Amino acid sequence: MGTSGSGSFTGIVAPVDTSFFNKLIKLDAVKTAYAFQQQTNSGTDPLRGRLSTGGNPMQMGREFYFAGITFKEIRDSYNGTKLVTANEGVAVPTGTDMFKTYFAPAERFGLVNTAGERMYMFTKQDDTQITLQTESNHCSALLRPQGVVRLFSSN
Repeated sequence: MGTSGSGSFTGIVAPVDTSFFNKLIKLDAVKTAYAFQQQTNSGTDPLRGRLSTGGNPMQMGREFYFAGITFKEIRDSYNGTKLVTANEGVAVPTGTDMFKTYFAPAERFGLVNTAGERMYMFTKQDDTQITLQTESNHCSALLRPQGVVRLFSSN
């Protein structure tokens, strides 16, 4: 689809706040496209179709593809803190090598100076029980932070 410096990407996803999403779909340039997409999807997506018959609203938030970007409404919070700041969002390229996860070895003397694995499982056994222990040591990194763009609403 496009390039981002030294790599390519297949799409752009933008997690946005509910107020940002509401303002976006009310813009004159967007209203018709959003209405058409909702009308087109209402018969094929069972969750959206259920809304028109008085069902519960979707818990995951709304989604709208416009101008090459998939806008996803994020309603969730963690310990009372919203995951997306009010009236904001971020645009992130998908299908890239911008993100990388590094793995470290398990905390065992026998694994010192070895390549890290995704997950380790160890067993301990005695006469009455078998205990399973799992461990994963990972760190995810954003290798090209300039590829993530802040979105915000000015109104």
